[in-house]
Amino acid sequence: MNPIRKDTANVSSVLRSQPDTIQPAIRTKSFLNSVVAFPARDSTVVDLVENKIRIYGEGRVTYQGMEITADYIEMSTDKKELLAKGTRDSLGNLISKAVYKDEKDTYETAELRLNFESKKAYVIEVRMKQEGLGSDAGFIHSHITKRDSTGLLNIKDGKFTTCDAEHPHFYFAITKGQMAPDGGIVSGPAYLVVEDVPLYPIGLPFGFFPKQEKQASGIIMPKFGEEARRGFYLREGGYYWAVNDKMDLTLTGGIYSRGSWQLGARTNYRKRYKFSGGFGLNIANNVLGEKGLPKYSKQNDFSVQWNHAQDPKAHPMRSFNASVNLSSSKYDQLNTYSNYQNPLQHMTNTKSSSIAYNQRFTNKLLNFTARIGHTQNSNDRSVVLNLPQANFSVNRFYPFKKGSGAGTKWYEKIEMRYSSSFESRIKAREDSIFNPEIFNKMKTGFQHEIPILASFKPFNNMTITPSVSYKGLLYFSQITKSWDPTMDSIIIDRINRLSYVQAISPNINLSYTPRIYGMFYPKFGRVVQVRHVMNPSISFSYRPDLGYDMGKYHRTLLRMEEDAEGNLVAREQEYSIFEQGGLYSLPSVAGRYGSINFSLGNNLEMKVKNPSDTTGQLKKVKLLESLNLSTSYDIFRDSMNLSPPQLTARARILEQFDINFRSVFNPYAIDTVYRQGHSFVTTIGAYEVTRSGRLLRLTDADLTIGFSLPLKQRQGGQPAGQRSQHQETQVGMIDFSNQWNLRVDYGFRYSKPLFDHTITQTLRFNGDMRLSEKWRVTFSSGYDFTRNEFTYTTFGLHRDLHCWEMHLDLVPFGVRKSYTFTLSAKANLLKDVRYRKEKLWYDNL
Repeated sequence: MNPIRKDTANVSSVLRSQPDTIQPAIRTKSFLNSVVAFPARDSTVVDLVENKIRIYGEGRVTYQGMEITADYIEMSTDKKELLAKGTRDSLGNLISKAVYKDEKDTYETAELRLNFESKKAYVIEVRMKQEGLGSDAGFIHSHITKRDSTGLLNIKDGKFTTCDAEHPHFYFAITKGQMAPDGGIVSGPAYLVVEDVPLYPIGLPFGFFPKQEKQASGIIMPKFGEEARRGFYLREGGYYWAVNDKMDLTLTGGIYSRGSWQLGARTNYRKRYKFSGGFGLNIANNVLGEKGLPKYSKQNDFSVQWNHAQDPKAHPMRSFNASVNLSSSKYDQLNTYSNYQNPLQHMTNTKSSSIAYNQRFTNKLLNFTARIGHTQNSNDRSVVLNLPQANFSVNRFYPFKKGSGAGTKWYEKIEMRYSSSFESRIKAREDSIFNPEIFNKMKTGFQHEIPILASFKPFNNMTITPSVSYKGLLYFSQITKSWDPTMDSIIIDRINRLSYVQAISPNINLSYTPRIYGMFYPKFGRVVQVRHVMNPSISFSYRPDLGYDMGKYHRTLLRMEEDAEGNLVAREQEYSIFEQGGLYSLPSVAGRYGSINFSLGNNLEMKVKNPSDTTGQLKKVKLLESLNLSTSYDIFRDSMNLSPPQLTARARILEQFDINFRSVFNPYAIDTVYRQGHSFVTTIGAYEVTRSGRLLRLTDADLTIGFSLPLKQRQGGQPAGQRSQHQETQVGMIDFSNQWNLRVDYGFRYSKPLFDHTITQTLRFNGDMRLSEKWRVTFSSGYDFTRNEFTYTTFGLHRDLHCWEMHLDLVPFGVRKSYTFTLSAKANLLKDVRYRKEKLWYDNL
């Protein structure tokens, strides 16, 4: 420590502190109100004649929250001023800068003059960073900057940019401006400069660049363009209102020169540790084409979206969540502009919604769920509403279990469950969902079920499971059908009447599932061991006939039809009295049932020596993940007792190829059958081997092969993204050893249920490729072998331009043919500084 003090002793006018390996700070209170610390890497010179302190080599001065670092710092104890300078080379280029830091800002400058007492400063060639919201940040460059005592900065010949390069690729040139202590910048005339080329037409009479440390309200600038069918547009403009840190509101709208318009409102909300979500409502009037021309149309469209998620910390036993997505069929196609870069979203034909409340009780056995929801199909414009749906269940419990003692009685293994559901469902067209008459089409039903079972293991690999199940259904209406010969149609009458149907279904199941291992030890290559695992299984399931008569819930309709010769004949048609008024089918109690089930599972794997492992540990390789054969035999059926055998296989080769295979065989023959004057082909009770000599008849087969090529690296272990620009340009235009991946899926389907067969083949591939550190290509396509044409295809090209980015999204052919080209600044702060050119897919309609 070298305190500075006035002294009358005869000493040298200059005291030089020599460099030290520890470098203690020098502090003084003689000319300022608080401590000043100024350590240095090289040396510190105290001049008692001029009352100055000079610091050389990475000096640092700290005073009242301020910190100045520079290769040369000079402090005047008389004037209470500081001078900090960077270092220049022999050509005058600045190789190190003086840096000023305080609690809010950081300045990099060639030269800085600061008055400690007034806090005024004069700065030459300064570069300041304006911290922003999220990852956004602005940078201010100024040739001459003056700071007053309030912290206001006066800027001359300045630049504002979001490019963090020392020499920015683009900026707004500011002749004069001021930067407030809060970081906001107000300027006079400003114009855009790109790669040192001034674009005077893209100028501003004045500029305001706010510092966005938090959400702020403001105007959303609209987008201008043209569509073939709706004309010129000005859309997606409006106002953003940051209500508070828990809620916001966005209002947007758009107009078209041919009469179309749209309005939208979106709010997001959040309460910490409670819930979060958002609600959006949009309406649109879409006028397509010119009035009086054949393709002219006018329609009103809407969209309602609501998402609500309860925080898991809000309540451990109950939750409320919502996901609502309801809209007219044409709204998504014409008014979801955010999907232009992903047109595949426009091809989605179905959507659904759900609002659900779930309650669990403290014993964790009881659960209650209530929900309302909808499903929508844009192809036929149908809507299914669930209003409401409720479920109550009791989880598995053991009613006779006494505790966790050493022994367990057989009756303590008996387990029970309970489940019930109530639902009301309406199916209608989307243009009638707000019509009260649709409630006349409502179907309502209630069902509950109580399964009781126990599982015993008398021997290894053998399990006996007796069970009994009670099922009850409540129907709220019935129907009767009659034939009207004058109208040549069926008349259906609906009667509101409660009916309760119940059934008890006992069952017993016996299963035997051993596991067999086979080992093979080859004596060649790196293979050490091959293991084959077989999992045979045989089970028997039996259900007795309790004599339930479900026929009393069926009726027979006698209708008149013409036969092949044109004569009127009576036909009998059986129907259920609950088929239109109820949601649930009758209990399945069709007599006794006995089935013997067979299955055989296989997998094959081997162990090989790993030459790269010096510990000698073997590597496991799966040759065949599964090969399964299964079938069953019903001992009580009067014919065709054997079910179609199924063969499935799955394998993964070289950790890249996935192969899946499934086939279904039928052991019974097919023939032409004549019944009631009609002939048709069907399966008969005779075995195929008696007709054709074949043991089985192949009816269905599926084969899927997929492979993926993951990210690659250059040999030597250096990732592609870490090569320098020099390395990249030395090898030519494109270096294909960069990172890339590719996924290809091929599917083959063969179907021959009767005489005729069909073959369906599909091919789908997608991937992305880094041509260099800055270039990236994405693609997705497929091939339809039936139509001999490519399926929906997309192509994307992306270029990273440091502070800018370029996107080209292309659908080269088909109904969705379109393209979008965008060149824009990366920072969200300047998201409207961009060039966009597009041709939308629905201009092709």
